[in-house]
Amino acid sequence: MAVTLSRAQKCLCVLSFLLLALMNFTTITAHDLGWHFKTGEWIFEHLQIPRTDIYGLNPNVLWIDLHWLFQILTFFTGHFFGLLGINLLRIIFLFLIFIFLLKTIDFSKNDSLLTWPLFILTALACQERFQLRPELMSFLFLGIDLFVLERAREKNEKALWILPFLQILWTNTEGLFMMGPALISVYLLENILEKKPALNHALIFILTVGACFINPYGLQGFLFPFTLLKEISFKQEAPSLMIGELKSPFSIENPTLSIYCFYILLGLGIILLFFKIKRVPKAHVLLFILFSGLATLSQRNIALFSLIAFVVILKNIKTADSGQRPADKYKSLILMKIFYLTGSLYLSWLIFSNQFFVRDQRIERFGLGIAPEIFPQKAIQYLAEYHSHEKIFNTLEWGPALIYEAWPQLTPFIDTRLEVAGEKRLNEYHQMIKNEGAWQDFSCILLDHIQKDSLRLISKLAQNPDWQLSYFDDMAVLFEKKREPEQKGVQRKEIVSENSIYSSLKKWLPFLPPEHLPPLSEIYRARLYLALGENARVEEIYSKVIISTPEWTEAWINLAYLEEEKGDIKKAITLLEGGSEYNPKSYQAYFNLGTLYLETNSLEKSLQAFQKAIRIKPTPEAQHNLAIVQERLFSNTQSD
Repeated sequence: MAVTLSRAQKCLCVLSFLLLALMNFTTITAHDLGWHFKTGEWIFEHLQIPRTDIYGLNPNVLWIDLHWLFQILTFFTGHFFGLLGINLLRIIFLFLIFIFLLKTIDFSKNDSLLTWPLFILTALACQERFQLRPELMSFLFLGIDLFVLERAREKNEKALWILPFLQILWTNTEGLFMMGPALISVYLLENILEKKPALNHALIFILTVGACFINPYGLQGFLFPFTLLKEISFKQEAPSLMIGELKSPFSIENPTLSIYCFYILLGLGIILLFFKIKRVPKAHVLLFILFSGLATLSQRNIALFSLIAFVVILKNIKTADSGQRPADKYKSLILMKIFYLTGSLYLSWLIFSNQFFVRDQRIERFGLGIAPEIFPQKAIQYLAEYHSHEKIFNTLEWGPALIYEAWPQLTPFIDTRLEVAGEKRLNEYHQMIKNEGAWQDFSCILLDHIQKDSLRLISKLAQNPDWQLSYFDDMAVLFEKKREPEQKGVQRKEIVSENSIYSSLKKWLPFLPPEHLPPLSEIYRARLYLALGENARVEEIYSKVIISTPEWTEAWINLAYLEEEKGDIKKAITLLEGGSEYNPKSYQAYFNLGTLYLETNSLEKSLQAFQKAIRIKPTPEAQHNLAIVQERLFSNTQSD
């Protein structure tokens, strides 16, 4: 019977790793990969680590590039094996991360049925951060350190002496390297609290901190994580630089699947600690509290917490099947295999058809290549062809793409290395996005039409007589300064994106069902047309969207807005009612609906709409409007 159980567990293990690979065999969406790849190439060609900015953003400022080992690895992988190699390298790292996590919980001896559901739950919670970027290396080092520290506690402490050497690699790979000493300090504190011998842990902690100084920049490299904290603080203060990953996972209006999985892991961990706090090792309690605190502050830390939670929960949970007879356990594992196989096939289908990503409103797509949202290759090629060596302004997230595709022919105004840009350049960028900067200093403006700030700027530039829209595609727009006062607008060039792998495959396999999902690029294109005032094209796109993907509330809301502009309030209300029906968690749909009901004096309906909006998000605007409705209802009652 034991052999059968082992085979069953192996089957679940293989399925889990196959799903992990499938979920992450996607288009590349890491903005920073462009400058990481290019820097790896530069290091190989010059045989030195850059000390100042080689890309001209701020050449007189020290550039602390602690990612150089990752950059060299990425460059060689991409150079010799292309995009397939990049994707496979990412999946290899993910496999290694979870192998060390499973070895940490000693899964070969832990035959709990919860192991594999928690495996998939953790993978889903981390997926938004599972991009090929230096952070992935930190996840791997985190898993290795946990494995070593747990083995040292349970068996012997000799393994601890590998940690300082691992720390040297970590320090020269990614800016989260201070997590290494932090992990060791937790286990050191546990020994002190439990009055156990702590000398070895103390020595390892000192050596590991010392290893952080072994980098090309010495003390300045050691202090680099604190520079990143300052950068994050500036991002939080500047609205135009506000990045979703820095927000708390509890402040998101429409949480993604990763955030829901985080909620579950957090809840499971809290329940575990509540019922078993006295039996859970102090190190595990401290780790859970520390990393859950980090995750609740910023959703970019969800992956770090989830990897820790996976270990803490499975090493401490009292399994529900621990007292089962072998025959009962065998039946449970057979049921689990059936459930896993069925669920795996369904999830695989969702991933393969891209429904998994589109419904979660994510830009990844199944397959190879680079997502156009982070790499507007055609727009940059057009820019390089007609505006070589001219001064351009660009969206921050597209700076790495400009470096990769066109440097030194084109130099970006800014890129994602905010610590290199400095506050002065960041403030200039902030002002430019608000249309308050000196546009006469630039000859071209390259923007995305995805973010709200960019769309507002596009709308203003389209009305500015000094600028003309010369190019746009699914993600990018290019404005050129008019060369002569009498010059009229040139004929703009519009590029349509290529089909997805699934839709291309359907041409050869017509029996496959339709996707029934609009490409995300269509949504972005509709937003651009709305900013440009081309309402007929907006209606054309959104009318298709509400049929193919009715849960996409934005389409209903914007169509209602256009009908309101025409003066057809009744049709606008009908559209908003449809949108709120398909997505009852949309604050904007209920708020707009309440406003239109108020305009048409449908006070009872307006009251209900604003109440629903406030339950979703209690904003001052909704509360103010609700007070107006209540006052009118009261006045009507008094008059009757």
